[in-house]
Amino acid sequence: MWIKIAAISSFVSILVLVVVLNTTEPTNIGPVGVLAVFALIYIAFVGIFVLLIKALSYIFAKIPRLLGTKKYEQLSDKKIYYYGSVVASTPVLLIGMQSIDKLGIYDVALVLLFVSMACFYISKRSN
Repeated sequence: MWIKIAAISSFVSILVLVVVLNTTEPTNIGPVGVLAVFALIYIAFVGIFVLLIKALSYIFAKIPRLLGTKKYEQLSDKKIYYYGSVVASTPVLLIGMQSIDKLGIYDVALVLLFVSMACFYISKRSN
C-alpha cells in the first residue's frame, strides 16, 4: 500500500511542480512558494526512490533463486518507504545548498555521509 501511495503522490507532485514552474517566477512566488517547490521536489523523489528500491529489492531477491544460491528476502514495503524517504532528502539538500552557492565537494560528502548514516540506522532499528 505504501508503494502505491508513494507512486501516486509522486506523479501528482510532478504534475503540480511542472505547473508551478511554468506559471510563476521565483521572485514573485515568495518564501512559502519556494518552500512548496522544495516540498514538491521531495515528494516526487520519494516516489521515484521508493519504486527504484522496490524494483532493486525484487531483482536481488530473484537472482539468487535463479542461480540456486543463498536466498534473500525482499524488503518490506514499510522499510522500502523508510529508505526512500531518507534517500529522497539527498537531492533536496543538494539543490538547497546549490541555491545559496554553498555546494562543494566537502558539502556533497557530508550530505552523503548523513544519508549513509540514516540508512544504516534504518537497517539496524526497523523490523
